Amino acid sequence: MTHKKLNTILITISALSAFAIASPVFAAKGDQGVDLSHYQTSTAEFGQASDKFAIIQLGGYYDGYFSPQSTYATQVASTIAQGKRAHTYIYAQFSSNAQADEMLNYYLPKVQTPKGSIVALDVESGNPNTTSVKYALDKIQAAGYTAVLYGYKAFLTSHLDLASLAKSYPLWMAEYPNY
Repeated sequence: MTHKKLNTILITISALSAFAIASPVFAAKGDQGVDLSHYQTSTAEFGQASDKFAIIQLGGYYDGYFSPQSTYATQVASTIAQGKRAHTYIYAQFSSNAQADEMLNYYLPKVQTPKGSIVALDVESGNPNTTSVKYALDKIQAAGYTAVLYGYKAFLTSHLDLASLAKSYPLWMAEYPNY
């Protein structure tokens, strides 16, 4: 997802609709929005008039290496100025609680989307484990955001106990026809 522009994203996680009651910045089942990162322009461009939100990459963490996104702040501001909901994601390659702390101690203070908005961990590579991913999601939730785990279904099911994580957090699972 971080390497190509997706015109729209269809969130089909019924668990996310539970957050609709608690927060005005939710993403409900069936809502469409765009994925924004430095691969797009510095302002939020929406693919369809029906798009309701943008989920914007704050940066990446690669086992100790930080890769902040220079377009994050302007994409968030542009999304909000257009009356759309703004959410955040972090590309997260980590395998311990210590790395989760390092990543989130760096990135959480930089989140510019509203409290209650989604802050998703985009776990697509590396050697994640269920304990450290749950620890990171707990830390995001404790900071006042809606913690969500995102990733490719095949990768996540081969590395994590998704049934256990789904008891506490929404899972945003990607599957595409070509992989």
